[in-house]
Amino acid sequence: MKRAIVFLFLINMLFSCDDFLSRSPLVSLSPDNFFNNEEECKLLVTSLYNPISYQDYTFLDEYTDDVYSAAQVGGSGQKFIQGDIQAFDSYSKNRWSKNYKAIGNANLAVNGISVSSISEGTRNRLVAEAKFFRAYYYYDLIALFGDVPLVLTDPSVSENLCPARDTREKVFQQVIEDLNYAIQYLPVSYTGNDIGRVTKGAALAFKARVLLFFSEYEEAAKAAEACMELGVYKLFPDFRGLFLEENEYNEEVIFDKGYLKDIMGSGRNTNIITQDMYLPTLSLANEFEMNTGKMVTEDGSNFDSQNPFKDRDSRLSSTILLPGAIKDGLLNSDGSPVVFIPANDLSVTGMRLKKSADYTDNTNNNSGTNFIIIRYADVLLMYAEALNEIEGPTSSVYNAINQVRQRAHQPVLTNGLTKEAMREKIRHERRVEFAGEGLRYFDIVRWKIADVVFSNNLEGYDKQNLKNPSNPAEWKFTSTNVLKTSWNASKGYLWPIPGEERLLNSNLTQNEGY
Repeated sequence: MKRAIVFLFLINMLFSCDDFLSRSPLVSLSPDNFFNNEEECKLLVTSLYNPISYQDYTFLDEYTDDVYSAAQVGGSGQKFIQGDIQAFDSYSKNRWSKNYKAIGNANLAVNGISVSSISEGTRNRLVAEAKFFRAYYYYDLIALFGDVPLVLTDPSVSENLCPARDTREKVFQQVIEDLNYAIQYLPVSYTGNDIGRVTKGAALAFKARVLLFFSEYEEAAKAAEACMELGVYKLFPDFRGLFLEENEYNEEVIFDKGYLKDIMGSGRNTNIITQDMYLPTLSLANEFEMNTGKMVTEDGSNFDSQNPFKDRDSRLSSTILLPGAIKDGLLNSDGSPVVFIPANDLSVTGMRLKKSADYTDNTNNNSGTNFIIIRYADVLLMYAEALNEIEGPTSSVYNAINQVRQRAHQPVLTNGLTKEAMREKIRHERRVEFAGEGLRYFDIVRWKIADVVFSNNLEGYDKQNLKNPSNPAEWKFTSTNVLKTSWNASKGYLWPIPGEERLLNSNLTQNEGY
């Protein structure tokens, strides 16, 4: 939604028995004094979009082998990949609290609008939107924390103030139930100012994401295929342009977070073009194939370690600002293009994220570029992955993954791959296609590959050897360690239940290892 949503509907759903009861309600809502007309109901549902942020995804990249953020030294992401995340770390608490506040508002919307007197069609659609978001926020909780309290009543109901944890499976079933309702009643598309609201396609794609996370392959394939069969989505032809503001709401975008310059701007552009955050690692850069389809480490690849970006997958230069690359659209005072010189930059990996970067926008934390949450390429690769796990590498699996590869001008996959080989191809494709979009963390978790991923330290290019591309003596590609990693198997893949929440609610148990 390209709009300023100033209406912030804030209900503090902090799970504190005594503290909550000692405060007067911030606002009193009932069908009699709020759900009087469609506009008021729509305002409430619109507020459910507000808590979503690009940071919900990009911060999670710091929990992976794809990026390093020097600005977050000692932060929860670094603690996670070093096996040292703790129950009182702030990010766990913030994520938990934000999700439950949003769920409280979603419950208000679902329960209030369901009994309102507005027209049936509008009522069903708005309840469907609210249920989509309740599912969205609950999925985030169970993916990160495992068992969590399942609360479906309004936050003002006293019996919900100190709930115990419900099983992950029970919450998962509620998520699927809510998404099924959303799929039934949400429209395929919108017009005018409603463009950007969640659609049937968004609900189907998100359902596929949830099902795939929990290895429900048959149902995940069905949901992805149903989204494909809507016939409204296709791959945008320009991979770099896909993420730029001038191409928002293009045919590949299924669901995104809207931002509006000067009113509700995003800080993402500032983060990636000027700050020492989300800096690509050498592991990520080396994951991109040669344009022949061979990996850089593969025999016969012709990879040149001192000319490492020659003849590579085109997505590499669209995703990462590489040493010696031009910053698109940015000019020096003499009119010449600005070239990225790592030795003169804050980046400790010698690279920067380029995906969605607008180098001509020098405003601080004020970008109007939307952040894509689900796009059609994800649906294709989810479908390919789920179907491969069920049936092996059928022609439909090849067709789905090859569509994504061909958009990047990469050769199609060779016929005759085994199920295991295709699995690795799909995992590779997801990493390079969605780099910088915050999906890698969830993939690492659901594939249970952290012990392998974090067996190697994070590396980058030694930027002190990248000073002058016109002088070979001052332009050498050598690697350097930027962060030591260590996987802590005793804590596993679940985050700790926030310590502050357990102090307020004695019914909350802790995850193993914390």
